[in-house]
Amino acid sequence: MSDDRRRAWSAFLRAYKIVVEAVDKGVRLEAPISLAEYELLLHVKRAGDRIRFIDLANLTLLSQSRISRQIDTLQEKGFLYREITDTDRRATFAVLTKAGQKAFDEAGEAFVTACRDNFLDLIPEDRLGAFAEVLEMLIRDPNYRNRHHRDAANRASGR
Repeated sequence: MSDDRRRAWSAFLRAYKIVVEAVDKGVRLEAPISLAEYELLLHVKRAGDRIRFIDLANLTLLSQSRISRQIDTLQEKGFLYREITDTDRRATFAVLTKAGQKAFDEAGEAFVTACRDNFLDLIPEDRLGAFAEVLEMLIRDPNYRNRHHRDAANRASGR
């Protein structure tokens, strides 16, 4: 790996950890939820206050078991409840409660402030678009992981 590639990887990992921890701390100081919980409530809210577990897992890039554990925590706090429909007993939904809406609202302003202070305002405005494009390149292709592994295997076999 070249020095520039190693430097880019190391900077990405460090920046991710520093930014996520700082934004999480900012949210927790002002609201009864964490950044991860805020993200889940945000997706439920955007889905009309009700979303299937599988869809939530796909949106957050988490496993269904991890989503289930996080929903357990939010249910214990009274912010979500599980709903199983009569028409499809296999589909479980996460449904936002009034307390969940209140927690989401409380966290919203804290999230925006922490995100600006610890991330967005640190990137020069004239470079923000290019930065977003680079990140989007990493996530644009839904088969990115498969393509990457296939390309690596082809390189290893000399194809």
